[in-house]
Amino acid sequence: MNNFTLFAQTSSSTTMTTMSPEDAAGATALIAGVGIVMMLVWLVFIGLAITAFVLWIISLIHVLQHQDVKDRTTWILVVLLAGTIGGVIYFFSVKRQYDRGGMREMPSIQPN
Repeated sequence: MNNFTLFAQTSSSTTMTTMSPEDAAGATALIAGVGIVMMLVWLVFIGLAITAFVLWIISLIHVLQHQDVKDRTTWILVVLLAGTIGGVIYFFSVKRQYDRGGMREMPSIQPN
């Protein structure tokens, strides 16, 4: 029967060792440090997600309000279907240039 001892059981030949208070304090500090680092990583990810969502909303509002954006229908589809990534691409490739005076459809002057 001794050959079939469970992992949770101890045999009579092994002795239990206890952890010293210094080792326990070190282990507690290590676990607390890892927890703080993981919390900071999550806060960075949440911050990036909120920033990307705000850029998506700004891009969607901009493309829907401005009739003179080049390829407006295409950009509406890109922003809506690609979601946050499409909004970020629109924001940096179209909106910033639009605000500087570029990426607008110029009205064609037709002779009478």
